[in-house]
Amino acid sequence: MNYMKNGLLKLNIQLFAEDGGDGGTGGSNGGEPAKTVSKEEYDKVASQLAAAKKALKTKETDDEKFAREQKEKDDKIAELELSQNKYTLEKGLMKANISAKEAEELAASILSGDVPSIADAIGKFYTNSTSNLQKEIDALRLSQIDKPDGGTEGKTITAEDFSKMTIDEKIRLKNSDPDLFDQLNKK
Repeated sequence: MNYMKNGLLKLNIQLFAEDGGDGGTGGSNGGEPAKTVSKEEYDKVASQLAAAKKALKTKETDDEKFAREQKEKDDKIAELELSQNKYTLEKGLMKANISAKEAEELAASILSGDVPSIADAIGKFYTNSTSNLQKEIDALRLSQIDKPDGGTEGKTITAEDFSKMTIDEKIRLKNSDPDLFDQLNKK
């Protein structure tokens, strides 16, 4: 059926007639007369329904409050566990002679679970440690070099002494005193 015409709703007035508009058959409930309810009964049922809805809404609110509080507790526990794991990891790394700053960076990267972050932190640690070790090795080698001037510390290196140095000694001199190296190398 087409109830709309030109944007207007067709209204069948017979549906609102007192006998139901069906010739007294009582409506669409199989020929039985329509049941009526008193206003008092209707109001009573409506108020019971409203009370039940309100109780349900209050119960949902209590459940939501409990869920929120439980989530806050779970988040706090997870935060404490993460903090404890980070502390344990940092202490273990520092026992392996890793600096506190590097241990903190490595621990944070590992606990984040972000693989690129872990790789970057390990790469930085490796680069820093190899660089530091190389500096220590260079310093030890430089201290073991026989000085051309007899090994006394206060003397200056002459051009003749410089020409007698091996390539390793010249490199160490360049690392320890770049200005002197440049001066002697130009002669």
